[in-house]
Amino acid sequence: MHDEDVKLEDSIWYDAYKELVNYSKYFDISKKHTVFGDIYWGDVEFDEFRESIKERYIFLANNSLFLLAPLLLREGDFSTTLDNGAVLVQHNFSGNIYLKNDIYLSVLLEQYLFIDDYKESILYKKINEYKENSNYLENYKQGLLLLEGRILKEDINDVNIRMFRLFNGVRSYLLGQKDTSNRSRKLCVLDEYFRIVRYTNDNKVWTSGYLLNQEDAQNNLSVDEADPFDLASVKVIPVLNRGIGKTRLIHSFDVRGIFRDNLFSINHLSEKDKQEIYLKLHDELPHDLEIPCILEATNLDCMIDERLKRPNETKPCGVSFRIKEGNIFINGSSFYHLCNSCGYIVKVPASLLSDGIKARIKERCSKDKNLFRKMELISELQALDDQSLPHHKVLFKSDKN
Repeated sequence: MHDEDVKLEDSIWYDAYKELVNYSKYFDISKKHTVFGDIYWGDVEFDEFRESIKERYIFLANNSLFLLAPLLLREGDFSTTLDNGAVLVQHNFSGNIYLKNDIYLSVLLEQYLFIDDYKESILYKKINEYKENSNYLENYKQGLLLLEGRILKEDINDVNIRMFRLFNGVRSYLLGQKDTSNRSRKLCVLDEYFRIVRYTNDNKVWTSGYLLNQEDAQNNLSVDEADPFDLASVKVIPVLNRGIGKTRLIHSFDVRGIFRDNLFSINHLSEKDKQEIYLKLHDELPHDLEIPCILEATNLDCMIDERLKRPNETKPCGVSFRIKEGNIFINGSSFYHLCNSCGYIVKVPASLLSDGIKARIKERCSKDKNLFRKMELISELQALDDQSLPHHKVLFKSDKN
């Protein structure tokens, strides 16, 4: 993976960067010493910024491909200006593509991530404006064409990979800043953004930020698995300015733990907060979604949705259980799931399922014309097995014993 910098004249974000420098009192692109006030630690309520952090993450994720695609280039492409003024473009058709590191975009992202009101950031204001910029759109379309062919080692079609890449660029920019005390604190807050990226909607709690820690390596990865975000590192970019300075958001985080490697340990967004972010970006069911094992109410219009006739030996147990997309099956236009406790066929409210999830379930079930019949038999067999004496139970493990 290449980590070449985008030169000033090549960056569509340079003008926005200059606007940021002129606009913000926090930036100093000269070699002069910049005086900041005393750093204050953790004396602002984090809850004030909780929703803001979730909103800015989702907005950035929804625009992440738009930001990254123009930075994609085919390995070996270069251009040469001839004596007659013509431009000769030569290609190495190895098919490999790489992602350039645009320092100006990273500077803008830093302000966006750490400013108190992200809607006042230059990046937020410019994204929609750049969607009308012909130069930017041309680079964007070229990047999309590359993605239709060969893909990067880390597939940036995945929104989590894109977000990790964007934050990685910001991290390299932070590491080069001169204001070491505030830089360390910003790196801590950035780790909270990395933890949002790592959320997996499967009951695993990831405590790692940018770096995979020992706890996650032991608890969340199998022997054969590697860190899903073990990407090529982005080199540290020495910078003269200190980036964005003291903001209330940065100092709303309760920093705790042992100071180590210029980083603090923080973790403020709850798993529910991270799940909310994840589900707005991924078409999935919550891993902890439960429904009760009950007989559904009779529909007044039986011609539309007739109540399913279950096997004679089965009856609902009334216990709530978690449902999974892969275990949902269909009959007619309705969706069902076997109760995890008793095996009863429980109707899944269609309102819980997105159109995408419904389409995936229908496609999967259409590949097995006997699927529903098999689920009926499994349901009846479990009911019969639960009625057996303990030493006769051979098919299912009952929760009652």
